[in-house]
Amino acid sequence: MSHRDTQPVHRWAYHVLVAPLTAKRGEPGHLQVDHECHNRSKSCAGGPGCLHRRCVNPAHLRAVVAKTNVLAGKGRAAVFARATHCLNGHEFTAANTYRDQDGHRSCRRCRIDQSRENRRVKAQARGPIPHYQSFKTHCPRGHLYSGENLYVAPDGSRKCKACCVRRNVEYQERKCGGPRPGHRRDWTHCPRGHELAGENLYVVPGSGKRRCRTCHRAHSRS
Repeated sequence: MSHRDTQPVHRWAYHVLVAPLTAKRGEPGHLQVDHECHNRSKSCAGGPGCLHRRCVNPAHLRAVVAKTNVLAGKGRAAVFARATHCLNGHEFTAANTYRDQDGHRSCRRCRIDQSRENRRVKAQARGPIPHYQSFKTHCPRGHLYSGENLYVAPDGSRKCKACCVRRNVEYQERKCGGPRPGHRRDWTHCPRGHELAGENLYVVPGSGKRRCRTCHRAHSRS
């Protein structure tokens, strides 16, 4: 530190009386000075009026990284990090904890309940069956509109699942130029007709999915 640097008094006290703090903010190895007396106090609410923040006793100070300083405090992030249950009382167990790509925790049970509620609200908001379909009991090919064969689209129109499956199969057959097995794992050729065997076959690690190397190379060039 130079005499021109402006530093909090507790940081300067640690620098002079305990150990030098040479790394500046944003530089590798930068440390913050945490108040142990504030962390131990259960009655202090923190904030600008906290008297512990004015403490310069070297025995009450320690140099830590920013994450440790935040998690040792009483802010929202620290309180949530120490929480063992979500706001609805569900325990953060290994099976019930979901972490996003940033490492933030959330409750799987609450996510499932919220997803079900969203689907229920959407179902209630879905419009009535259009008038031209309201009197129909069968699709144009004679399949009954009921049970597992009935799909209701977001606009309220009804679809025949058997016909949807048939149209998808016909599309796949037109795409590959001939009939194909029903399940992808039984396919002997990719949609463009390349054989899924030998050096042309790539198996994705972990998932076991099969891929066509010829199509992959063509896609990479484009």
